[in-house]
Amino acid sequence: MSTPPNPANSKHFFSPTMCVIIAISALILGWGYCGIEAFNTGYIDSAGRWIIQIWTDAKANKADHIWVTLPLMVYMLYQKKELIKDSIGEVDWKGLFLLIPACLLFIASFRVIQPRVTMFALPLIVLGAVWYLAGFRTAKICTIPILFFWLSIPLPAMQQSTTHLQILATQLGHFGGSLFGVDTIIQGTNIVSTSSHWESFSIAGGCSGMHSLFALIIISACWAYLSKLKLWKKLLFFLCTFPVAILGNGVRITSIVLIAEYINPDFASGTWHDWSGLLFFFPVCLICLSLIHSLLAGELIWKPRQKKQIVIRKNNAQ
Repeated sequence: MSTPPNPANSKHFFSPTMCVIIAISALILGWGYCGIEAFNTGYIDSAGRWIIQIWTDAKANKADHIWVTLPLMVYMLYQKKELIKDSIGEVDWKGLFLLIPACLLFIASFRVIQPRVTMFALPLIVLGAVWYLAGFRTAKICTIPILFFWLSIPLPAMQQSTTHLQILATQLGHFGGSLFGVDTIIQGTNIVSTSSHWESFSIAGGCSGMHSLFALIIISACWAYLSKLKLWKKLLFFLCTFPVAILGNGVRITSIVLIAEYINPDFASGTWHDWSGLLFFFPVCLICLSLIHSLLAGELIWKPRQKKQIVIRKNNAQ
């Protein structure tokens, strides 16, 4: 069983000796990630510099969403700061069962020459250290915010997934247009107007919804973690992100087809195409997620029920 929280443990955790140990460990970890140059990836050779290069060149690496992960990690930990402080326990040796394998994974990444594996090991090392130094209760609270870092690591083979989403977005755009009387045909990932009122629209990788899907996954994961829903409802809410994102992107593609057919093809392929994601896709998806949250919580998220407060008045008899 884990050690129950004790105010004395919190003081011990923030003692000068423990702060020195944490600082030295952070320096060693920083040297391992930024000082060891063992990768030949076309970028800079250390794992830390590799991930920074990915973040700063997100557009070229098709990972526009990743810059928001670190601020959200800090925000989630900040929201739980009082709970984390109250949960700090004594040193828990069971944390080594996570810390040691995570360190071995870090070492193995240099053998396989994969900086992604190195970055994958980083949150596990941090989580194992938190478990070891502060106890299981604290590690349990910090698990989601710390593992949230994984969402900032660009995935390999992204192009294959993008292709499937391109085809799905094309089919949804074709189907959505037909519901409003727009006759189109599909040629691969192109939507072609049968009336020749506008030129064909090519659903490129950027229109597949992959970037929007990842951005929405990040938002919904933070949303679910900070919500007061039960665990199974949080998981269900998070899983709903995928169909909501796909549906939202399909509605966005449909709107482009409708504007091209009934308003102005140039406006549809230009201004509306560039801004519909921000002005149309995300509002629609966030409204859908709000409705799902309200359904799971049993109350409107924007109008929560007010708990009845019983006021007891004491009359002083003279």
